[in-house]
Amino acid sequence: MKPIVLYSSRSGNTEKIAREIASELNCRCEKIDETFDSTIIDLDNFGLVFLGTGIYSAKPNAELLKAAFIENKHPRFKKEFSAGRHQPFGKSSEYIKSIEIADLPKIAKLIKLVGMLLQTKTYLFWKRPKTKLTLTQISLNQATNMELPKAVVV
Repeated sequence: MKPIVLYSSRSGNTEKIAREIASELNCRCEKIDETFDSTIIDLDNFGLVFLGTGIYSAKPNAELLKAAFIENKHPRFKKEFSAGRHQPFGKSSEYIKSIEIADLPKIAKLIKLVGMLLQTKTYLFWKRPKTKLTLTQISLNQATNMELPKAVVV
């Protein structure tokens, strides 16, 4: 199954990372904003969904992502964001701990390195403020060649 990258970006930093991920994975990349209609993309056609957002007030832009997918009632995201033990957009340490418990040390290391979060088949990523590390500073080939799970319930 092919991946897709969906992102929101105010300053353009998250957009650069999203486009780089999409370029490395040779996949579709779509910007999410207040006018985004989530019903035009059938996410069941994608095996891996990346959602990217910047950090605002020490949190991802949860309101925009919630509005785009939950309020628009996209069935896949409504199910994935309401499923499991964790609230959507919870603390990063909770996600990382769940991944480590699920015995996925490689993906947990990558998450700690580049600021990605995992919830079932949906990956959330963002650039942390005042952090010099970017995706271009690690080998994206190494990252994308890791055995990523097609579905992990955490």
